[in-house]
Amino acid sequence: MNRTIKLSLMTTLVLSTNLIADEKLEDILVTSATKTTQKLEDVTSTMNVITAQQIEERHYTTVTQALNSLAGISINSNGGLGTTSTVRLRGFDNNKVLVLIDGVRYNDISNSSGATFAHLMASDIERIEVLKGAQSGVWGADAAAGVISITTKGAKEGLNFHASQEFGSFNSTTSNVATSYKNDQFYVKS
Repeated sequence: MNRTIKLSLMTTLVLSTNLIADEKLEDILVTSATKTTQKLEDVTSTMNVITAQQIEERHYTTVTQALNSLAGISINSNGGLGTTSTVRLRGFDNNKVLVLIDGVRYNDISNSSGATFAHLMASDIERIEVLKGAQSGVWGADAAAGVISITTKGAKEGLNFHASQEFGSFNSTTSNVATSYKNDQFYVKS
């Protein structure tokens, strides 16, 4: 063996030992169609999860931006923030995608075009779960394409206040103000 091969083998060995993580990653729990939680690795259907950490790291400001990062989802927007946006899942129209926010149906039953994504901001979201496939049918006919379940962040103990402002190109700004209060008996968020 020549010296270059020995050096490259040693370098590969050293690099590969440094890539092994000592910390165990946190398990991701998802809410199944039966409204029970289970580990993501135990779910048999096509399930994607976007966590609050991913939303923050990738600087998503809207739910449609976060959903656009997933395979099998296409989004049509008629302009910028606040304009009509439709989400197609597995090629189905927007009216075949059920959207749940904290377990409550967000789809407007008086509107045949499905859920409106125009004003859904990502700043207060804990996780977004996207269920594609046959298991989504448990939720009914309006979930033929799939289910998008959005879980918002819970209130923290005591009185909390959060304010932020972002500045962007073309003189665009985004402001966010939130307050919450939680004790043993109740919580309030605004």
